[in-house]
Amino acid sequence: MKIVLQHDLENLKQCLLDTAGITSVTPSIFRDLSLQIYKSTKKQVSDSTLKRIFGFAAYTFQPSLYTLNVLAEFCGFVSWNEFCSKNKQKEHAAGKATELPTESDVIYKASEISQHTLQALKNKSGIPFSLTIPRDFLDEHLEIFLHTEYPLTILTASAGYGKTIGLCHWVEEQLNFNRKEANGNMIVFLSGKVLNRISNQEDLHHWLLALLGIPMGNITLAENFQQQIKQHKFYLIIDSFDANSFNQEQLDTLFSMLSDVISIYQGNPNFKIILTMRSASWLNLKRELQMQNKLDDCFLGFMADQNEESNVSPFNGHEIQLISNKIKPGIKLAHMDSELVSLFGYPLFFQYYYQKHPKNFALNELDIFSTYEVIYNYILDKIYTGRYCTEKVLLIHLFVNNGKFRKNKFCIDKLKVYEELKNYSAAYQDLISIGIVREVNFSDESGYTECIEFVHDRILTYCIAAKLIYDNNEVFDEKLIDAISVKLNCKFRLWILKWCIYIALKNKEYGIFDALPRIELVALEKARLIKFLSKVIEQGFFNKAEDDMDVLPFDITRPHLFDYFLGLELISPEYTDALQSLLKLNLQDTSKIWIHTSIGISHVIGLNSEGLENSIASLKRFPTEAFSTFNINPLNCLETLYYYLKYNVVKKEALAEITHFMFNPPYGRKQLYQLGSNYVLNLLALHTLSVAGSPNKVLRFIKVLHNIHHQNDHFVPEYHFFLLINKAHIYVDLGKVDEGASIYDLLMMDFRDDESKFTPYMRVCLENLAAHLSSYINKPQQITNAVERLASHMETSPYKVQQINTLVYYLTADKADQKSPAHKTLYFRLIKLMRSNGFNPKSFVHYYESLSPQDNNITLPILR
Repeated sequence: MKIVLQHDLENLKQCLLDTAGITSVTPSIFRDLSLQIYKSTKKQVSDSTLKRIFGFAAYTFQPSLYTLNVLAEFCGFVSWNEFCSKNKQKEHAAGKATELPTESDVIYKASEISQHTLQALKNKSGIPFSLTIPRDFLDEHLEIFLHTEYPLTILTASAGYGKTIGLCHWVEEQLNFNRKEANGNMIVFLSGKVLNRISNQEDLHHWLLALLGIPMGNITLAENFQQQIKQHKFYLIIDSFDANSFNQEQLDTLFSMLSDVISIYQGNPNFKIILTMRSASWLNLKRELQMQNKLDDCFLGFMADQNEESNVSPFNGHEIQLISNKIKPGIKLAHMDSELVSLFGYPLFFQYYYQKHPKNFALNELDIFSTYEVIYNYILDKIYTGRYCTEKVLLIHLFVNNGKFRKNKFCIDKLKVYEELKNYSAAYQDLISIGIVREVNFSDESGYTECIEFVHDRILTYCIAAKLIYDNNEVFDEKLIDAISVKLNCKFRLWILKWCIYIALKNKEYGIFDALPRIELVALEKARLIKFLSKVIEQGFFNKAEDDMDVLPFDITRPHLFDYFLGLELISPEYTDALQSLLKLNLQDTSKIWIHTSIGISHVIGLNSEGLENSIASLKRFPTEAFSTFNINPLNCLETLYYYLKYNVVKKEALAEITHFMFNPPYGRKQLYQLGSNYVLNLLALHTLSVAGSPNKVLRFIKVLHNIHHQNDHFVPEYHFFLLINKAHIYVDLGKVDEGASIYDLLMMDFRDDESKFTPYMRVCLENLAAHLSSYINKPQQITNAVERLASHMETSPYKVQQINTLVYYLTADKADQKSPAHKTLYFRLIKLMRSNGFNPKSFVHYYESLSPQDNNITLPILR
């Protein structure tokens, strides 16, 4: 069959529409058009074939001769050949009788082609196009590009990042502007599938001219066109210029043709080409451009070196809010969690959630736990059901078994799995097409490296978790937790653990919680885990088991769980909310006392007088015997701190208990075994003792707590951290600055070694110690600079005790210029903090009345 010229095909399409009396082209007209063709010719051309010809569906090959003959017959011709022949004669005759295409004719044709492509792509939008939004990053990218000398730009990202929809918004806006202004500018917007009609023997430039109605071979008109775009802008925009539309050989050939077109218009700043491309295709093209020294001819916008495969941004929080408001007006997402933003920032997941909930769209009602439900259902639909589901699961297991982490990315060497891929080629291509995996070529001068990667981290972590559970015979026990802890020492370990918990809850396998303490998570990971579990509680998963009303699926009183989930290092507003969620469970009185105590401690640190009063009131509701197992009564400690902060009065009951504890520490083996949750109580007692005003007594108590801790089989690094922090403060207060500085240096070495071990509260405590030491180990100018930095970057902190202490330390240390604006800013911030919390400011700093920027007699705070 000879090549089907685009010009002839466009004429046939118009003839079809004229014959059928169709004036507006939408996907719905093709069924009726197919029926008309059958009634007229008694030959069948399906509506899907017609959609492909008109660009509403993808196709790789040219229309068959049978199809072309039937369509020509419907238009009143004997065959396709006769149509082409008579069409040329008609054009030749028309050319003699009438003028050749004018500038306005070409502009109209370009607009018509672009509108047709635009409509076709709009109809493919997963979310109705009217509910989608323009993308700020894309508008900025193209605005900059159009004002540069670059002839070409490429928008590149993995499947599902919204390249096409964002581009459609931009093209529509440009077309409307051009039409309104009648400025002579032209946009030719094409889908990559359309270029499949070009053969290796054709010339892309001539093909484009024919598409615009400029007859092939008419040199005069071609030159006129070139002159036209010296005066007006011309944008050639091709969507999906990648391996999704072409095989690699076609892609290479077409880009070579595109380079020839760029050469023709070289030096003309009005000629611009815009392509969208998937990341894998871009990486291959990038190497080709580098080899030809042409990479600098391509504008890549905001692409970062560390993320060189993409310059397309995910949705940010503002964009998620905008599109949510279009779907459901009035929806508010002001306090959307970062994990939700991370999930729905990926447009493919946002689209999937909308498709599942078009009528009850409620993004504002989702929480962290709900994001797992979205991904789980997505994988269920895309992998576990439909065609090739078994083969796809086998491939996922194959990838997990053969993958390794490389620069924080999970990569599968394609060579190692190549033979298996050949057996499941259809399933593998399906995984690529639906955006589960992608191919990335890292080959360079060191050798060949082609990898398979999971497109999204949330899909990767689910697949790893599902494979671990499968390998463990669907049992959620210690072996599963050990596999996560030992085999997965990576940034995804916590996500994988959460997935295992989620799947266990789906299967009502609550035994996983007995094994949780076996996994060694740093404090920051623990904080995120307890936040996740609080959402699980809110979902009602931990209600009593239906088959046994005496069994609680999740009981915080189980052995070692208190060691795991209670700790001063976890304190934050989110942690307080999580503890409140635990109180919804049917817990024993002892467990509730521990939780109320931890919440009370967080209120002390946050200087929340009302919250502390509520915690004390809650503890007073428990009978006296409920406190019998506590070595030191936590209620007395909290009351002592409350009376001191509120009235500057020191109650004696707790201090007497602490003194008795110091002289009768629990060194017995049985007592030591119960010390896990006592770490919280010991630190509470330590802070309570500080209000007595005796640093030496506090130091003796710290030594007792150190000895108890070292006698225990289980070493808790976070507990040790707080003991060292308090010891360093006491050393400084006693004038033993070198000892205090040595502890600080030791802690900073640990911090620099692995910052991820330190929760926000631990970091604040470390900064507070640095401020206490500042007047001893820093030069005056360094202190002044620190004061200026604090004054210009003052942030709201939930840890107000530490914030007040830090301000006092710097105000005391900075004697360079106490009348400076920075010094006054810190002073007024300190006064505001002390007066705005419902407590007595005199409890924080001695000589409160004389405290001012002009007064050097500021003494150090008592409570830390």
